[in-house]
Amino acid sequence: MDAKTDDNSAGKCPVAHGAAGRTNRDWWPNQLDLAVLHQQSSLSDPMGEDFDYAKEFNSLDLDAIIK
Repeated sequence: MDAKTDDNSAGKCPVAHGAAGRTNRDWWPNQLDLAVLHQQSSLSDPMGEDFDYAKEFNSLDLDAIIK
């Protein structure tokens, strides 16, 4: 118990940590690229261009759906 210690380093974590946290890319480097799912195409619309989604949504009886 005769060893001298540096008072400046007392109570500090002995593990060196980086300044920034880890990102999802750090944890999962081989993740799938989901950007292709955001492409809009007329082929992905089953109702066609003439279908008015807002009009049909407003025509729903929401009270009946909630029950």
